[in-house]
Amino acid sequence: MKVRETMEDILNGERWRVDEGDCLTWLRSQKTASVDCCVTSPPYNTLNTNKQARTYRPGDKWMKKTREGYADTMPEDDYQEWLCAVVREALRVTNGLVWVNHKTRYRNGVGIHPLHILKDFPLWAEVVWDKCGATTFNQRRFATSNEYLFAFGRPRFWDPSNDGLLSVWRIAQDTNTEHPCPFPERIVEPLVAASCPPDGIVIDPFTGSGTTGAVALRLGRRFLGCELNPEYVAMSRNRIANYHVRPVHPVAADDEHQTTLFDL
Repeated sequence: MKVRETMEDILNGERWRVDEGDCLTWLRSQKTASVDCCVTSPPYNTLNTNKQARTYRPGDKWMKKTREGYADTMPEDDYQEWLCAVVREALRVTNGLVWVNHKTRYRNGVGIHPLHILKDFPLWAEVVWDKCGATTFNQRRFATSNEYLFAFGRPRFWDPSNDGLLSVWRIAQDTNTEHPCPFPERIVEPLVAASCPPDGIVIDPFTGSGTTGAVALRLGRRFLGCELNPEYVAMSRNRIANYHVRPVHPVAADDEHQTTLFDL
C-alpha cells in the first residue's frame, strides 16, 4: 500500500503545484489534516443529455465550451455519491474549513438543494452569491441568479477582521476566460483571507482555470491543485505562474448596495 504523503512533502519547498488526474485518487493519496483550507467548485452535473450534444445555436458559446471541456452528465444518484466522497476526503485532508461552491439544480421539475446532498457534513457557514444576472430563463420559475458557498468542518484559523462581512455577496460572474464555469477571484479572496493562515496551504481538487491558486499565491498562501482535463491543467498552470501581487478586493466594493454589519 502506498504511504500517504503530506502536502508539504508534495510541494517540496515550492509555492504551488497543479497535478493532472482524478480528484478522488489525488485526495486519497494525501495524509490526514495536512492542509489548512480547501476552496473548490465541483461540476454541477447539469448538462443536457440530448444526443445532439454537439449541435449548437450561434449563441451557445457557453454550452459549446462546456460540452467540449468535460463530461458532466453522470446519473444523478452516482453524482451525489461521488460528490459526497470528494467532500468527505477533502474534510479528512483539511485541518480547517472546506469551502464548496454549488447551486440548486432541478431534476424532473423538482429542486435539489446542495445541502440535501451534503446533509451529513457539519456546516459551519453559508454565503449566498448574487451573480448579478441569470443564464436560464423560460422555466416557469424566477430566473436563478444565485449560488452558494458552504463551509464544512471547523475553522482552525479565522481572521476576525472578516466577522462584519455580511453573508450575501453581490459579485458579477467572470466570463473573460476559456473555462466555461469559472468563479470570480473576488469570491475566493475573502474565503482564503479569512480561513487560511498566512503561508498556509490551500487546496482545490477541481482547479479548473486556476482561480483559487492565483488568489492563494497573491494573498501569501501556498497552493496545491488537481485537475482532470489536460487543457485546464495547462491553463491553470500558466495563470498561476503569472499571478500578480495586488491588494485584496473588498467584496463588492463598487456596489453601493453591498454593506457590512457596521454600516447598518
